[in-house]
Amino acid sequence: MSLEVKIAELTAAVTTLTAIIQSGLPSTTVTPIATPAPVVIPVFTAPPAPVVPMTATSPAAAAMPPPPVFAMPPAAAAAAPVLPFSDSNTLIAYVMGVYKQVGPQKGAGIQNVLTSLGVVNLTDVKPEMYAAFYAGVEALKV
Repeated sequence: MSLEVKIAELTAAVTTLTAIIQSGLPSTTVTPIATPAPVVIPVFTAPPAPVVPMTATSPAAAAMPPPPVFAMPPAAAAAAPVLPFSDSNTLIAYVMGVYKQVGPQKGAGIQNVLTSLGVVNLTDVKPEMYAAFYAGVEALKV
């Protein structure tokens, strides 16, 4: 059956139904249009695979590769600079020598180095801060 024939049948049916609705009377002369039987397509599904708990001896567990290991390359051993001071007295002597060497303009930057370490005075610099302090003061010499 072509599409044009179907459209013509549907148009006739809609026209007939519209006339029945407008008249308000039930019609006994309407012949229903034969509708084709629905097409049933059989669907075949496989039964679900049984769930087997994974154990160390199951084949899936044996085939599992080990997890990757990400190794960091060995860090280049940075040689810690040999500090010219080891206590508060030698620290003060070092700072005085650097101040004389770089002059008052660059020497004023020593206070910025202290501030960056979170201290105000030379006597507040702790031994664990010595390396950072030394690096900051040496940068002033450049």
